[in-house]
Amino acid sequence: MTTKTKIWGMNAANRIVVWALLASLATALLQYVEAAALPAHFV
Repeated sequence: MTTKTKIWGMNAANRIVVWALLASLATALLQYVEAAALPAHFV
């Protein structure tokens, strides 16, 4: 139980970092897809 709480506490602290990374990654991916799809859209 103690180990579980310790791991959960670590996860709670790292969750913000993970979500921030995922959000920036998703935003970058979205911008890349939009930039790649735009030229094909006009052609």
